[in-house]
Amino acid sequence: MKKIIYTLATLLVMAVILIAFTACAGETCAHQWGPPVVVESPTCSTGGYSISTCDLCGETTPTVLFPSDHTYAEEWSFDGTYHWHELTCQHAGQVEPNRTAHTFDGGRYCVVCGTVKATQGLSYSADAVTGTYIVTGCKGTFETEIVVAKYYNNTLIAAVGDSAFANSATITSVYLQEYITRVGDLAFSGSKLITEVTFSRGLEYIGSQIFKGCDSLDTLVFLGTLEEFLAIEKAEDWDDGNGGFFIKCSDGVIPPHEHTYSDEWNYDGTYHWHEATCKHAGQIIIDRAAHEYDGGRYCTVCGTIKATQGLSYVADATSGTYTVIGCSGTFDTDIVVAKYYNNTLITAVGESAFANSTTITSVYLQEYITYIGDYAFAGSKLITEVTLGKGVEYIGSQIFKGCDAFTTLVFRGTLAEFEAIEKAEDWDGGHVGFTIKCTDGEIPPPEHTFSDEWSYDSNYHWHKSTCGHDNIVSSYGAHVFEGSTCTSCGIIKASQGLSYRGDLTTGTYIVTGLGTTLEKDIVVARFYNNIEITGVAAEAFSGVKGLNSVHLQSYIRTVGDRAFADSTDLTSVTLTKGLEYIGSEIFAGCTSLTEVIFQGSLAEWNAIEKAEDWNAGHTGYVIKFFGDVEIQM
Repeated sequence: MKKIIYTLATLLVMAVILIAFTACAGETCAHQWGPPVVVESPTCSTGGYSISTCDLCGETTPTVLFPSDHTYAEEWSFDGTYHWHELTCQHAGQVEPNRTAHTFDGGRYCVVCGTVKATQGLSYSADAVTGTYIVTGCKGTFETEIVVAKYYNNTLIAAVGDSAFANSATITSVYLQEYITRVGDLAFSGSKLITEVTFSRGLEYIGSQIFKGCDSLDTLVFLGTLEEFLAIEKAEDWDDGNGGFFIKCSDGVIPPHEHTYSDEWNYDGTYHWHEATCKHAGQIIIDRAAHEYDGGRYCTVCGTIKATQGLSYVADATSGTYTVIGCSGTFDTDIVVAKYYNNTLITAVGESAFANSTTITSVYLQEYITYIGDYAFAGSKLITEVTLGKGVEYIGSQIFKGCDAFTTLVFRGTLAEFEAIEKAEDWDGGHVGFTIKCTDGEIPPPEHTFSDEWSYDSNYHWHKSTCGHDNIVSSYGAHVFEGSTCTSCGIIKASQGLSYRGDLTTGTYIVTGLGTTLEKDIVVARFYNNIEITGVAAEAFSGVKGLNSVHLQSYIRTVGDRAFADSTDLTSVTLTKGLEYIGSEIFAGCTSLTEVIFQGSLAEWNAIEKAEDWNAGHTGYVIKFFGDVEIQM
C-alpha cells in the first residue's frame, strides 16, 4: 500500500512539471545540462524533484527524486535484553527500531553492541519523587563483578543508595549504566576487595566517603571527559581521603595522590602500618600487615612487643576506655599491656594492678597509657624493669613500694617530658634506688647513706638508710650463725618457746617467762607474731634454776620489778641502750651474777629511769659500757 501511494504521488509531480516547463517546441537544441538543483527534497515517506537548466538555450528539465530510507544513529541503544539503533529521521519514536537480543556467548560483553551484561538479584527501592528506582543492595547475587542495569520493572534505575555496596566481602568491581545520576553516601565503603568502579557520564552527584575503607581500590573509570568528571557535584569528603587510585576518563587520567607517610610504625595487637602525614592522616595507611614474631617477643618487621594475653580489664564509663586491673590470668613473667581490648583503647593501669606478684620480672606499657594508679607494682619483689610510654600524664602513690629488685624505669620520651608528668609526692614509695632512662639521658639513683649499726629481726640483718629513704636498706641478708652468734651482724640467735602477752596500751608484746624453752642462755627476740617485743614483765625470769644468761634486744623499753630475782645460777644479763625504765629489785637474790652488759655509754645508762631499789643493794658484779668502761657494783 505504501508503495502505491509513493507511485501515485510521483506521477502527479511529473505531470505538473511537464505542463509547467514545456518549452523549445519545434526547435532543436543540443542541450548541455547544468548540475541539478533540488527544489523539493524527498523524505522517507514522500518523493521530491530537482531541476537541471540547459547552458545553451536555458531550457529546464525536471528529475524525480523518489522517497529515501529511514536514518539511524550510529551508536547502539540497549536494555538488559536487546540492542538497536534509534531512528534519527522524523519517524523517531513512531517507527519501531530493529531490536535484536544480546549475544553474550558466555562472556561479560555482548559481541554485537558491546554492552555489559547486567547483574541479576540486586535489590531496589522506588523513588516516589522521581518515579525511578534506586539500587539498594547486592545480597541476592553471588556475582563478584556487579553491573547495575538501566531498568527495573521497565523503569529507569537512576541512583545508587547510601551504603548500597558497602562492607561486601566478595565484590571486586561495580559498573554503573549511563542513566545513574546519583551515588549515595558510603556507597562502596568497607568493601576491601573492590578494585574498580565505573561511572557513566550521566552522573550528577557523588556522596560522602563512598570509598572509605576500600583498601584494594585501584581504578575509577569515568565514561566521559576529564572536564565532565570535574564538573560533577561531589561531597567534600567523597573519597574519604582514599585518593590512592587512578581516575581514567575518555581523554585522560587523573593519577593517584602522592601521600606522605610517617617513618615510624603504628600498630595494634595484630597489625602494623605507616600512617599518612599529609591531609589524609588517619584515613590512608600503607604496609599494613600482620606482625611476624618468629617465636620471639618482638615483631621482626616493626619491632613492637607481643602483648600479653590473659590480663584482666574493667571499662571506664567516663572515658569510654579500658583500665588494666590484674594479671592473674597469665603465666608470663614479662608483661606487655596491649593498646586495645575489645577494639577499645586501654588508657590506665588500675590501683595495685600488678602488686604483690611473685613471678613478674618486667612490665611494658603501650603509648596510650595515660594514668598509673596507686601501688601499681608495689610488693612485686622480682620486678626489675618497668617501661612507660611518653603519653603518661599521672603517676600515683608508692607504685614501687617494696619492689626490692627494681633497677630500671624506662621512659620512652625526653627527660623534660618525664619531669613534666604529674606525680604523687611519694610516687616511688621511697624506693629511688633505680635508674630512670629517657631518650635523651638518664636520671641515676641517688647516693644513699646508711647507718654503720646493724638493724635486724629474728631472721635477717641490714643497714638502715640515714638519708630519708626509710624503705631503702643495704647489706640485707639472712643471719648466719656459728654457735649462737651471727657471723655478719653479731646478733645472738633468739630463743624459741618463750611466753608473751600483749600490752593493750602500747600495742606490743611483753615477754612473761621461759614458756617451753629448755635453753639456759636466753635471747629475747625483737618480734613475736611480727609485732615488736618492748618489755620484760615483772618476775619474768625470777626463781629459775639453771638459767645462765639473758640477752635483751634493742626494742626492749622496760624491765619489770624483780625480772631476774632469785635466779641463783644467773651470771650475765645484757641490756640495750633503748632501755627507758628499770623496775624494783630486778637482781635481788641473784647470788651468781658477775656482769651486766649495757650496749651504750655511761651517760646513756645514767639517763635511764630506775626504781630507787632497782638492784636491791646487790653488789659483786660489774656493769660494762660501750668503750670498755666498767663500774664495779
